[in-house]
Amino acid sequence: MSRADWIKERFEQLAEIRTPWESLWQDCADYVLPRKNDITTEQTQGRRRNTKVYDSTAINANRILAAGLQGGLSSPSRPWFRLGLEDEDLVQFDPVKTWLETVERIFTQTFYRSNFYTQIHECYLDLGAFGTPCVYVEHDPRKALRFGARHIAEIFIAEDALGRVDTVFRRFGNFTARQAVQQWGRSVGENIWELAEKKPDQKVKILHAVFPRHDRDPHHPDRKNMPWASIYMDLEHRHIIHEGGYEEFPFMVARWSKNSNEVYGRSPAMDMLPEIMTLNEMRKTVLKAGHKQVDPPIFLPDDGFLGGKVRMTPGSVNYYRSDGKIFVPNFGLNVPLGEAMLEDSREQIRAGFFTDLFLAIIKKRNMTATEVQEIGQEKMLLLGPTLGRLLTEIFDPLFDRAFAILARHGYLPPPPAELQGRNLHVEYISPLALAQKANEMDAIAQTYQFADLRAQFNPEILDNLDDDANIRKIAELSGMSLSGLRPQAMVRKIREARAQAQAEEMEREAMERNLLMAQAAAGVQKEVASS
Repeated sequence: MSRADWIKERFEQLAEIRTPWESLWQDCADYVLPRKNDITTEQTQGRRRNTKVYDSTAINANRILAAGLQGGLSSPSRPWFRLGLEDEDLVQFDPVKTWLETVERIFTQTFYRSNFYTQIHECYLDLGAFGTPCVYVEHDPRKALRFGARHIAEIFIAEDALGRVDTVFRRFGNFTARQAVQQWGRSVGENIWELAEKKPDQKVKILHAVFPRHDRDPHHPDRKNMPWASIYMDLEHRHIIHEGGYEEFPFMVARWSKNSNEVYGRSPAMDMLPEIMTLNEMRKTVLKAGHKQVDPPIFLPDDGFLGGKVRMTPGSVNYYRSDGKIFVPNFGLNVPLGEAMLEDSREQIRAGFFTDLFLAIIKKRNMTATEVQEIGQEKMLLLGPTLGRLLTEIFDPLFDRAFAILARHGYLPPPPAELQGRNLHVEYISPLALAQKANEMDAIAQTYQFADLRAQFNPEILDNLDDDANIRKIAELSGMSLSGLRPQAMVRKIREARAQAQAEEMEREAMERNLLMAQAAAGVQKEVASS
């Protein structure tokens, strides 16, 4: 089997796995993210996309969720990550400390200059609507890094044995034939080349397949022997346009929640979809009822013949045989009841998207983790698994990929020799990330409070508490910079110096007491002798 045939067959297998999800994604897009409702049907540019929406509660709720995640997890206006090591004393070593601070500043500036924050916000929107956001990371010659949120309609994914997404096939049709030739030249193949000459602006479908390369030779580190294969292919004609590779997996794919027997994630929009669709139907009904009350149909006598079926639309005229009187019917419509039912559904949808919690974060940008925890402790427990997935499936691999790109292209200073063989790790200090740890900090505080009460009767109970370990843990959980903590070795020296000074002071005081006692004794002896 040729390489192109194998990729085509693998793509068809992934497409078959994805097919049952597409109608569900289409419904979610129709009612929650209409501008992306081209999943099962291809939409023309400029066409209205919100024709099925009669109530925008779900759309606004998803926007609030995305904005809240942006402000609570990755805000451009406040620190939300820091670089560290497992060895705290090494972090305080001046060359290492300076290097970590420099690299952290480079990351912050690079994210800010690039399109990171716009694209990660797009991922948050996809997370709320479809449950499976995907972001692509690559090198940018001008801004160091470039990010791209990929539409759910484009991606086909597979997991490895540990449940991590390690394969992404992206089928996209936003390239024109002319753009494809500009990107790859004659390697596009004769079909696209000829199309570029005759119809340069006609769209072509390109498949980008990224997957682990098991048949590589690690001793020949060229583009065809990198750990991850990258193949661009003319899907229609089974022609491989370009084959390359990546040192790291360039796609980060997260899931809001996921069943063990499924690859794609499930979203708040999916959970609330029955309520969302019901709300839209009720909204249509209430609109009709209100319209009928404001502009009701009129019944007129037909003077001897019927004029066809009864028209029930607002403002319509119906002819009937009667005593010649004109009347406006009373349909007994209860619009206030309908509005109450609508508001109940709206509240259910807002709760499903955690709107009240995220609105509080949006309104108070400098909210601390403790304040976040106090506002929505129960909701933080519900959000815990999702936030954990976001950090491990999006941000951890994103930092690994970004660090490798920046290091390869010379954006980072050389690390000190002390860091050889050491693994850096990213600590997330955003309000939402820290709020997940607030329970542990509360547990420490409650333990000390209980211990203080019991120590009144049994002081030895305090011997169980390691104050040094606990205060460092509280500093870590609260997001305090480790640079504000003295190294443990320095703490030991300070205590040794203090103990020595106290011992010398006690020795001096003892000498002074002995001298005074000796002088007093000498005085007594003198008085006795004189008497």
